[in-house]
Amino acid sequence: MSSKDFKAFVLALLRNKMYETAISECAGEISRRGNEPFLQYFRAFALGMSGQASGGIRELEALQRKRDMEYPAAIMLLFFHRRSKMVDMHEIDTIESSLSQVESSLSDNGSLLSAMFYFFTENYYDARRMVGKVMSMNGIAQNPTQVQANTLSAWIEIMDPESSDGARGDTVNLLEDQSMARDLDCLMAKAKYYETQGRKKLALDQLNEAIALQSWFTPALSEKSKMFMSSGEWEQANEMAQRVLNTSNSNSSNNSPSFEAILLLALCDIVFFGKTVEDNMETLFRSLQEQEHDNATIHFTTSRLFARLSGRKRNILQYTIKMMKVCCDLEPMNSKFYSELAFQYRLEGSYGTALDTYRDASKYDESNVDAIYGSIYCQIMQGSLEDAEQQLEFLSVVQDGTTQASSDMLFMQALLAYRKEKNPSRHLDLLADTLDARRREQEATPSNGILEEYVQFNPDFMVELAKEYLQHLHSPSSVMTGSSSDDVPPAVRSGLEILENCTSRVPALLDAHLVIAKANFEMKKLDKTQQTLNHCIDINPSHSDTYLAMSQLHLAKDNFKSANSCLEQAVSYDFKIRNSPIFQLVKSEVLANQGALDEAKTQLEDAMKLPGVRDGLTGDVSLSDRVSIFVKLAGIYARLNMISEANEVLNEGKAAFEGSAEQIRILVAISDLAIKKNDFTSAINMLNSVPTESSLYTHAVVAKADIYLKHRHDKQAFAQCYLELVQAKKSAATYVLLGEAYMRIQAPESAIDAFESALRYNPKDSRLAEKIGKALVSTHDYMKAQDYYENALRNMPDNIGLRYDMAKLFTKLQNYDRAAKTLKKVLSGLDDQDEGKDALESVTNQDLKTLTQDVETLLLLVEVYKGSGDLDMMKETLLRARAIQKLVMDMARGQGESKSSQAKIGSKICYALAKVEEDENDDAAAIEFYQEALDSSVHEASMMSLSKVYLRKHNLDECEEMTQTLLRVASAKEEATMVMGDLMFLKSDFESATVQYRNLLAKNPNNYVALEKLVSLLRRAGKLDEVPELFENAEKADPRSSSHSGLFFAKGMYYRYTNSIMDAIKNFNLIRRDGEWGSKALENMIEIYINPDGANMWEEAEGGGEGNSESVRVAEKLLRELELLGPKKKKHIILENFHQLATRQKANIDRAMASFLEILETDKEYLPALFGVSMAFMFEKASNKSRNYLKRIAKMPYNQEFADEFEKSYLMLAEIYVGRGKFDLAQELCKKCLGYNKSCAGAWDLMGVIMEKEQSYKDAAECYEKSWKFEHEASASIGFKLAFNYLKAKRYVEAIDISNKVLAQYPDYPKIRTEILQRAMESLRP
Repeated sequence: MSSKDFKAFVLALLRNKMYETAISECAGEISRRGNEPFLQYFRAFALGMSGQASGGIRELEALQRKRDMEYPAAIMLLFFHRRSKMVDMHEIDTIESSLSQVESSLSDNGSLLSAMFYFFTENYYDARRMVGKVMSMNGIAQNPTQVQANTLSAWIEIMDPESSDGARGDTVNLLEDQSMARDLDCLMAKAKYYETQGRKKLALDQLNEAIALQSWFTPALSEKSKMFMSSGEWEQANEMAQRVLNTSNSNSSNNSPSFEAILLLALCDIVFFGKTVEDNMETLFRSLQEQEHDNATIHFTTSRLFARLSGRKRNILQYTIKMMKVCCDLEPMNSKFYSELAFQYRLEGSYGTALDTYRDASKYDESNVDAIYGSIYCQIMQGSLEDAEQQLEFLSVVQDGTTQASSDMLFMQALLAYRKEKNPSRHLDLLADTLDARRREQEATPSNGILEEYVQFNPDFMVELAKEYLQHLHSPSSVMTGSSSDDVPPAVRSGLEILENCTSRVPALLDAHLVIAKANFEMKKLDKTQQTLNHCIDINPSHSDTYLAMSQLHLAKDNFKSANSCLEQAVSYDFKIRNSPIFQLVKSEVLANQGALDEAKTQLEDAMKLPGVRDGLTGDVSLSDRVSIFVKLAGIYARLNMISEANEVLNEGKAAFEGSAEQIRILVAISDLAIKKNDFTSAINMLNSVPTESSLYTHAVVAKADIYLKHRHDKQAFAQCYLELVQAKKSAATYVLLGEAYMRIQAPESAIDAFESALRYNPKDSRLAEKIGKALVSTHDYMKAQDYYENALRNMPDNIGLRYDMAKLFTKLQNYDRAAKTLKKVLSGLDDQDEGKDALESVTNQDLKTLTQDVETLLLLVEVYKGSGDLDMMKETLLRARAIQKLVMDMARGQGESKSSQAKIGSKICYALAKVEEDENDDAAAIEFYQEALDSSVHEASMMSLSKVYLRKHNLDECEEMTQTLLRVASAKEEATMVMGDLMFLKSDFESATVQYRNLLAKNPNNYVALEKLVSLLRRAGKLDEVPELFENAEKADPRSSSHSGLFFAKGMYYRYTNSIMDAIKNFNLIRRDGEWGSKALENMIEIYINPDGANMWEEAEGGGEGNSESVRVAEKLLRELELLGPKKKKHIILENFHQLATRQKANIDRAMASFLEILETDKEYLPALFGVSMAFMFEKASNKSRNYLKRIAKMPYNQEFADEFEKSYLMLAEIYVGRGKFDLAQELCKKCLGYNKSCAGAWDLMGVIMEKEQSYKDAAECYEKSWKFEHEASASIGFKLAFNYLKAKRYVEAIDISNKVLAQYPDYPKIRTEILQRAMESLRP
């Protein structure tokens, strides 16, 4: 390391005020190189600045005797003497008297050192004067000293806030000289200049050049990390900070990790990652004590930075407070330090301690305005509103006319306006003024780098400001905007914008995320709430407040078990959370749901005693939660018949919340109490008591209308309430409320009139136009709705919502071309000539909002193409949406909640693409898209579909892994459980397979999808005798189940499987017109009528003739009926073709064959078509051709979706093999059938035929016995074969028994009487 490079390193340490590190480094270098004046001089400076003034003075007095050092040493001595606790005026006078004489003989080196000293003490005037003595007239450096002077001159202009951009640019231009290209300090100065100008790429280029010159130069690495932070590239910032740590460790002589590296890593974590914040703070504090233990400046800057990023977490504040206490110990008279310490006590909620500390700060400096404002704040939080107001008035009088009101002044006034004056409108005005003043103050004092930027931004203050805005979440204005979930009151919107700004700049600030979640929760936007809370858990899985908020969300969804589970998780991470009012509130509702009313009452009574619940002064409990505690406690009292206590609580609440936005909930609770006593008149009178001029009048009318609608079912009185509201307060908002009221009672024509009246008051409100359009659509007057949309778009061409609604209308009317054209007009950079452009070519320069809108439009366009059946355009549009969404996700990176929501949209697009690929039978491409969907987010639909693809492809391990994951994360587990059941079946674990479905039915015996699947599984497991019990359970669970179509379908399938064909037809017939089950019922009926007896269709019926011609005609009729239920599916075409085969007419057989082959042209592996072709060949007596297709099927992987077709194919091929004497091949296929279906009577039948041909009549009889059993003793042909083999095996009694059973069912089956029954009876005669 050269001397010049080391000097650059020391200068960087001093610029960062790392004085003790500079002392250590200078001492080390002096021991290596000797007493170089530069090192001695700045070691003395660092000693003095780190609180060791006496040591610095001693070194300077020795330096004064050296050449070129007299003046620099003198000015530094003068500086330290003036800073001493005991000022030596005689010494100061002596030094001052000698300065002018010494300055006159000052050398360039002396001037340069003096300029550096003035620069580091922020005396930019004298620094500029001194460096000017060294610089050449033309600014071109002629020697190394002038090179350093030019660099220092640039630093002075860059860091002096009074300097102009022109002066900065001129001095930096001097650094472009080629002789300075390898100067580290010069490169650092240029990097800083470009950073201040916002030219970050050029700044990074300078830093990269410095790092390339000297890879050990940690100041450049640190600045590069900070540059990445300022541009939001936190992963790279963290990597660079880690590199600083590694580099400093390898270069360190004392084996202590670099404090600055630890600070940068801690900053990355607290701002972006949020994973190990507490551990980092402990490491940071320990490093600070080891390396800069006497440096009050570093303690102060570090403490205030992390305190403002702490989110008021005590585990962080405990370390920042320790740092401030060190500051106060080092400089016990520093008012600024005491003021900051008091501020941090405020953050942890210790208002009494904070107030005392603010008084100490004022004692040391009466003009410390921060201390005065802090004292006022603490008084407000402690409820001393009168004292706070008087102090604020005094301060405003003192400052009146001298300066603009500061943001602190305005914020204190806002707090008092809400808490003391109870004046919501003044509160909002002052908050808006506070925000404006804050922005003005930040613009007036530009920050010096990312660390100062976060201090100036002060996320904690911004979150508190947002919380004040959100106090108006339930203000009357929020009702007046309408009830749509998309409508956000202006005050709330302002608060959310502040919070979103906070989370974009500090993505790991959980406090801000939780406030957003709370606001969305209060606005009933539960999906957004869930999304935000999930993101919070991603940031910090052990954050108890997140689980507490999640418990409230589950409670709102009536999911009491999950709510209680979240409470337990919250307690496991922080035992103190049990003392939270919200914890008490949620726990009480869980207990109340369990019937533990006394325990619930105790919880709420304890909650009422907690700070801030009754008076609301602390601000820790939201107004909504406070009211909820009052209302819920009154409700519990009422349920326990403690009416007087309920009234007492509500009356207290009425007084406590008078004039607030939430007072109406108390009034409604009082009304509910009256309703419980069936005193509707008192309930309505209570709400009628609210005067028209009251800010709560609108709330009261809405509540009164709900009583008429919900309790009296009086729609006319319900509408009359809103008509009275309009008469009392005619405005756009009241007409909107009237219109929405009419929509609730299905009166769209009246709603349209109301919305149009609202539009006259506010013609620019695009949402009103959308409401009118939707109301017109609901009247089914589509032409009028279309005309309205077209006229509205002429007046509001930029209204995207209207355009979307019109496109949806065209889609509904199946006018797909117009729907597509309407949507394409919204797409950025896309016109009629752009159709063939690359997906990204026309959008790469668009902003995030435009690209997000494009994706939304494209997804609507996909629905249009789906409706029109244009799958190619559907796929192309999805691919375009996917490409743009990738841009959106890249742009949203680091924005917390926004990133999460965009990732879910990306998953949705990939899921849709995967479905298209599945439809095109490209499973490999489908799997890729499903996996891409899962790479973006936890997308349950993709996981479900992917597990089904794996199941279909017999990738059983992958299927099991995916399904197990799905069972862990899915909110609805039923479908995943069914897939697991199917998986177990394919693994031949029939017991586990049925257990999965039985578990589902144990929870809900009326889950008919699971019931039907279980019936099928039990058939394949050979346990159909267990099915009737399942039907009984379903009927017992729901008395109305006797009319449920799902139960009829399950029974129909059971009867079909048990060969009770008439019962099956009867059950299917009852539901054949049902919307959900009708199509499947008709399909089964058609299959039965095509082949009623289940015999081989191609074989001639005995006696010739038309055979089953009547049943074939019925099947034809049912096929026509099936066409009316919806678009024709591939399966319907297959059924039509089998119907054609069943007619046994040559032309129809040829027609069916052509249709099968046409299907196979587009899908070569479509099993039903392959089976159909083989069947058609059998009708044509071309068994060899049929066998070729069947052999192809036998080699295909088994797919449960086509289980019946596989089984029939195996049996048909086995029968061909039997006919040709290939018994081994036939038996193998039969066993394959039995592996998938233990109830397969056909397989046992063929096995019996083989045994019979081998003259093994005993074995044949055993096979026929099983076939007869699984045919449920209802097949004449199987009965005949079984009786015949009993006869051959000399089992005459069994032969007679079977013969009688066959004849009982089929009296016209004489063959068995003559050939078996009579012979068996004769054989028994003696």
